[in-house]
Amino acid sequence: MNRAHIASIALTLIACMEIHAQTLTLSSPSAAAGAVIAAEITITTPAGSPQPASLEWTVTFPSRDLTLIGDGPTIDPVRQTAGKMLVCRGTWKKNMTYSYHCLLAGGVTPLADGPVAILRFQIRAGARPAVHPLELENLKAVTAAAKTTRLNGGNGSLRIVVSPI
Repeated sequence: MNRAHIASIALTLIACMEIHAQTLTLSSPSAAAGAVIAAEITITTPAGSPQPASLEWTVTFPSRDLTLIGDGPTIDPVRQTAGKMLVCRGTWKKNMTYSYHCLLAGGVTPLADGPVAILRFQIRAGARPAVHPLELENLKAVTAAAKTTRLNGGNGSLRIVVSPI
């Protein structure tokens, strides 16, 4: 085998490893102005891949039409009963956006697929129909064996729709 062929095989293997990484995604809910709406952050791990025991992420959203209810993202009740804790710190960013940097950890129990955190928003009364981005950044995952694993992200959006008459 020549070097080009070996390099091609190595790149193919690396690409396959990326496909099998865990994914953290945000749902894309819709509601009318004045409504309360929830967006879920969900983990998905392909079969045969190590499940993470802890996660770290930053979620960013526009604050002009959306107010996050409570003190920030909340932990999914199933994760809480499994001994996990969610700690988030909020920060104003430019252009009327707000972000929360979050860490979900506690014990060595792996995180099974499903929701890990929930963001509850109050949509401003009088908000016009629009689609607002919900972005995930700075994604990190650690297994129970303290190994960092690849974590892909999937952004969501929040759609403000016309109020039913």
